[in-house]
Amino acid sequence: MNEENIFQAKEKLKSPIIQSLMQFINPVDLFIFIGGVLASYTTIKRTTNRKFNPISYIGHRYLRFTPQMIFYILLSFLLPIIGIWLNGGPTWSKRMQQIQWKCSKTWWHNLIYLQNLIEPENMCGGHTWYLAVDMQLRFLSIFPLWFLATNSSKQGLILIKIIILASLVMTSLQVFIQRLPPGLILTSLSHSAIYFIGFWYGWRRIVDRQKHHHNDKPWSRMKMIIALAIIFSGYLFCTFNTLPWFYGHPYDRFWSAILYPLNRFIFTIILVIIFELCIENCHSIITRFLRWPLFRLLSKLTFSVYLNHMLVINVLIGSRRLLLDLQWLSILSLIFTNLFYSYVFGFIFTLLIDHPFMNILNLFY
Repeated sequence: MNEENIFQAKEKLKSPIIQSLMQFINPVDLFIFIGGVLASYTTIKRTTNRKFNPISYIGHRYLRFTPQMIFYILLSFLLPIIGIWLNGGPTWSKRMQQIQWKCSKTWWHNLIYLQNLIEPENMCGGHTWYLAVDMQLRFLSIFPLWFLATNSSKQGLILIKIIILASLVMTSLQVFIQRLPPGLILTSLSHSAIYFIGFWYGWRRIVDRQKHHHNDKPWSRMKMIIALAIIFSGYLFCTFNTLPWFYGHPYDRFWSAILYPLNRFIFTIILVIIFELCIENCHSIITRFLRWPLFRLLSKLTFSVYLNHMLVINVLIGSRRLLLDLQWLSILSLIFTNLFYSYVFGFIFTLLIDHPFMNILNLFY
């Protein structure tokens, strides 16, 4: 980063565009929501006229994640050797030593998916907290799923509501007591509301499908406009409600304690509306766009891309011999370079590891 850009950095961080880019938690919340939807939808669909098997339910998820996780850990140890051919930059050694040291100390935390709870400051791959949260919520979802899969839906729904309410209240208290910003918290409790609203939605869709309650009539234009307005305004609120703090307003822990659960709740409602919009209006422009075959292909690479993108970032930054520039052209170049290589290596991960293991899993599940 050159001297001129150091003094410009503070002002650049106030930009609404930068603010929207820094709200990286929303895409991860999307993954958590979809995980909840699929957990209930696919499991209840498979257990129709069959007994719910918790071991199979957890085992499938563990075997889905772990092969690529092992490969990721191995690559983390091999990166310093790769640097010999990459002719690493001046920060390469320090960056790689830090990655190696953390993974050598805590690699086994990743294999039991407790890396967000045991020494999170030394996590082998900071972004793998999401996988730990997903697995922990998978365990927690056994209890409501047991009731829903055994036609005791009333008890299951009560349990889901209790979990959602407890998540919102306890997370708000945590933010207030610890004076945290309404940003990223790595515990599964803080993401339980998002997961279990998605979990409820997946159950609701499969029940409606079984009872043939699907409405073939598309939404009216007015209903579509209202839905899009709610989506747009809700996203703007979730993205820019902390903007005053960027301009020097003092931190208010009471407001922060309100914003954290409120942001996640609003964002989850937005996702429910988007899902409903696409399902109930299967011939709309939005739905046809989201069904574009290229998106289907890229969606199969999502997990692999997410898992390896931090390795790509470390290689790109660690191998740089020029100062990091904050000019828009340099930032966009770095973003798209990272995106390109992440998908290239995501494709390799999927082809060599994920796809073969998924084919094996499909033989047993």
